[in-house]
Amino acid sequence: MAETQKASEPAPKGSETVYTLTVDYSIRPTADLRNDFDYVSDVYTEGTDWQRDERCKDVPTDGERAVTLELVHLNKSLTTKQILSELDAKGLRPAILEEYIAFARKQPDFQRQFPIAAFGSSCLRGGHRRVPWLYWHGAGRDLRLSWAWYDWSECWRFLAVRKEVSA
Repeated sequence: MAETQKASEPAPKGSETVYTLTVDYSIRPTADLRNDFDYVSDVYTEGTDWQRDERCKDVPTDGERAVTLELVHLNKSLTTKQILSELDAKGLRPAILEEYIAFARKQPDFQRQFPIAAFGSSCLRGGHRRVPWLYWHGAGRDLRLSWAWYDWSECWRFLAVRKEVSA
């Protein structure tokens, strides 16, 4: 069973960590992201055309709402396709860019412990589909891109959202 963590507590290895926060779905990546991170890839600030994964097509594009996010640690090396399948089996969909940015702003310490990726939004860069990821190195917090079809090692965490159940 997933447990709710405080921002100051480390995420348990091999588990999910659950957060509820308000997401502004009208937010668009802009230069103000540089206030929150030590390094921000230009793709976040230059009006890049972000695309949503088909699993996220019904997520709203404006307004604010509370969302329950889960930071999932699968604790094994997997491909993106395998990870998406694992999330689906857990009743989760990948987090989109707006959810990812809201999480990164509210939980800045987690990327100091491990890299975090989200597959709900991607962009085409250098001829390759890329997804957002958070990273920490000795100089600070980074907001970067990685190839969408990367093989992800066991150290990665993946931001996801519980699928809504229709009444």
